Amino acid sequence: MIDLKRKIATILCSTRSCDRASAILKVTSVGCLLLAFLLCVLSCFSPAVYADVKGTCKRCSISGVCKQPNHACTITVGGVAKKGKCKSDHVLTIGGICVCTPDDGTSVEETKASAQSSGGISPIPPAPTVMTFDISPRAEGTIWLVPDEFGGGIVPLSFSGFIAGHSIPTGNPDIDIIEVDGGMTTAPSVTFPNGQSTGLNVFEFLSPGSTVGTLNRVTGEFQFSANGRLTNDLFPPDHPIETLGDYFGSVNMTTGEVVVDTRTFDFNPNFDVDNFDSYVDIIDLRGMWNSSAAADVYLETDEELTFDGNSMRVDYSNPGAQFAEVWRSPGDPDFSWGGIKSLSLWFRGDPNVSEICVKLESADGNNYTLCDVSGYPAVDVQLAELQELNFDLSQFVGVNLDQVTKITLSIGTSAAAAGTVYFDEIKLYPVRCFNRPEGDLCRDCVVNFNDFAVFAARWLDTTDIWP
Repeated sequence: MIDLKRKIATILCSTRSCDRASAILKVTSVGCLLLAFLLCVLSCFSPAVYADVKGTCKRCSISGVCKQPNHACTITVGGVAKKGKCKSDHVLTIGGICVCTPDDGTSVEETKASAQSSGGISPIPPAPTVMTFDISPRAEGTIWLVPDEFGGGIVPLSFSGFIAGHSIPTGNPDIDIIEVDGGMTTAPSVTFPNGQSTGLNVFEFLSPGSTVGTLNRVTGEFQFSANGRLTNDLFPPDHPIETLGDYFGSVNMTTGEVVVDTRTFDFNPNFDVDNFDSYVDIIDLRGMWNSSAAADVYLETDEELTFDGNSMRVDYSNPGAQFAEVWRSPGDPDFSWGGIKSLSLWFRGDPNVSEICVKLESADGNNYTLCDVSGYPAVDVQLAELQELNFDLSQFVGVNLDQVTKITLSIGTSAAAAGTVYFDEIKLYPVRCFNRPEGDLCRDCVVNFNDFAVFAARWLDTTDIWP
């Protein structure tokens, strides 16, 4: 397969062969040249550059993608091991990538950077000493696994900035302890697959003392773990992405030049209003959720009746044409931060139900109710199957979305009736793509040349075929 791929790339990279390919495939010469160019770029790129985020996944050495997609894996950062699934992606400027994606929603990130001591080319003095380094991206830059809420996939970044720290003697002249005192890097805005742009990306190390590591003064090799915070327009300072990272590399002890790699876990802000998985029992659930006289709430663990984990069962008994209601105060009252645009919930209907409604109330006393007919997509509230219902937050007229104090779920009937409805995964979302068209390889909700470029770049990629 390796030889075949190289031969095709070589053949297509000649004008004469492009003419042949054009005639055989009945495509324009321009299309052939574009395809040839993309294949040539792929053949020259080494996918081994981003191997640190694959965890225990097996990666194809030619294409860079995972050999066993969705296979169970483990990835460790800062001594914290997380279980996940092997997932592949493709970035035109990078190539194929294999990532062990944690099951808990954590994102992973890998950075390649260079640094130079701020005083210019100079030796690293013995401990104790204070050091500051100016950081610049290497050609590979950073790959960032985008949160699923923003479309998933991988985007490239290029961080620049500085890092400051100090060294502490250990009694061994060859080994220093190093601590990071602070630092900041920035990267230009990037656009996520859902079409929203981040604005300027700012990364800061957390408070001094959060980072401890070692420097080998003989080899120049260093390593440390550190906590940090990433903010931008979509993840503002009150809803940042918290990071736990491993930083490792080498410093030229004579010149102060540094090559550094990082691998981080990105703990994304909580998009959940309530997924019902944290409740231990019915007492725990009822400590959070209140109900009207016509409703009783129960914790449901039957996986046939849940979206994932637990769900909330609501037994209703309406004496007439009215609503049975359950409500709670959200843990985070801000429904407007960053790129949040909609409220989503999953429910399982009942034959006697006529409406499923959501009411939001803000600290100023304003409230507004939207029912299923105002949601998306169209749902059947009488269907005893899990369905997703989404509401545009901008349609909750008059509600102050950054101070939501109460969310109410209502079960309406057109006459006296009793039954059971299940709710699960009440969540906030940014812009999302529904009914993604087949062939949308870039996950941006449209099939265009960008998808063709990915297809061309992955031409003849393969994984293990067995038996």
